Amino acid sequence: MKLLSPAISRLARLRIWSIEQWLNDPVSTQFNVWQDLIASGQYTEFGRQFHFSEIQSLQDFKIKVPLQDYDSLKPYIERMMEGEENVLWNTPINWFAKSSGTTSDKSKFIPVSDESLKENHYKASKDVLSFYYVSHPEVIY
Repeated sequence: MKLLSPAISRLARLRIWSIEQWLNDPVSTQFNVWQDLIASGQYTEFGRQFHFSEIQSLQDFKIKVPLQDYDSLKPYIERMMEGEENVLWNTPINWFAKSSGTTSDKSKFIPVSDESLKENHYKASKDVLSFYYVSHPEVIY
């Protein structure tokens, strides 16, 4: 384990540095994520329908993309659940999280992409471990 400690320490400190960067400038961080989502979404049916390829600003987005709720997205999600691709996201969706209903008292199915798992769920686990390691370096020899 002693051989791994310097590598783990370096990875943990790099991740903490990255987190601190977006904590120091959350508006730019959110804008960059939004731009990436718009860029990826332009190749979907939903993105083509609402002209994602023409969106250059938040104002453009507000004009071109109407406010959505689950019921307006449900037909798209049902098609995705039947295996249709490039509907709401540009990569295959194999996972659907089931949530309890809040507005119609029915369960809802939320598409979960591989990118979402990697960039959110898995990364969050690594973040927790990084914070733990940086806070308690004596635990790992």
